[in-house]
Amino acid sequence: CKDSESVSGLMTTFIYNPDTVRLLDEYVIDLEEGSQIRVLSVAVFERISNGQKFIVTNTHPAPYGSANYAPNLQAMLTAASSELEKYAGLPVIMVGDFNITPNNSIITDFNSQMKNATLHADVVDKEESYNDWGARFLTLDYIFYDKFSKCHYYEVVTEKYAGKEWISDHFPVTAEFTF
Repeated sequence: CKDSESVSGLMTTFIYNPDTVRLLDEYVIDLEEGSQIRVLSVAVFERISNGQKFIVTNTHPAPYGSANYAPNLQAMLTAASSELEKYAGLPVIMVGDFNITPNNSIITDFNSQMKNATLHADVVDKEESYNDWGARFLTLDYIFYDKFSKCHYYEVVTEKYAGKEWISDHFPVTAEFTF
């Protein structure tokens, strides 16, 4: 995000290479009033090399089972649907800490609307995530993409960060796309 004051404490920012993509628009949609953590961040990018535009969203709803989880998820799905309509025809990649495991019916339903990179990437290198204490757990972080995109590679990045201080209790996930 451009305005660092507006994202103080925000956990759904974007890191990108300005030599390869241009940020055209960005904004945050509240999933929970007054929370800078429970949001859907939206960024519209343009690839500099060929002018291809695409959308990336990042979210972090309340933990599964909490009173705010269902309202956060519904707000996120409503906002995502609105964004898909607003930018019809552009590739969309949705990422975030969804706070639920892959066998949850919510993820199963979401998989019917978007492709899950852990299931559909050409190459998947580690689908399980780890916390910063080295404990293994099923994925809570997801990368979803639409029919306009192709995911070539998905990885939970662990080796580079093992034993090092990290800014999250989850290791990063990465993916490579073409559209």
